[in-house]
Amino acid sequence: MPEDVRAFVDSVWAAKLREHPRMYNALKFRFQGHHHVEEQVPSSSPVKVVLELGFTDYKHNIASLRSQEWTHLLDAKKDPKLWPNILGCSVIVETSDGLVVVQKRSNNVLRL
Repeated sequence: MPEDVRAFVDSVWAAKLREHPRMYNALKFRFQGHHHVEEQVPSSSPVKVVLELGFTDYKHNIASLRSQEWTHLLDAKKDPKLWPNILGCSVIVETSDGLVVVQKRSNNVLRL
């Protein structure tokens, strides 16, 4: 990552930590792209799409969400791999006795 982008992310993250000291950084999946899988199947078969994923982190996502400066930095670089494009993952769990597990988010979750 270019040094000016890294410095910008670090400064935004430091400011957010001062506002929300319980916040922490963690790896997240990021969407990098996709492609269709061509198969020798009848046209009535569903189309298969392969998602190309990579890693980013929460810190880079926070820096990119609310900042005009981030957009200007990355427009100048013309590198889509610098965008976090964070991908949320959710699940529904049904137990063997037919119950559904529900997750409650903490009241400390940062809402921008």
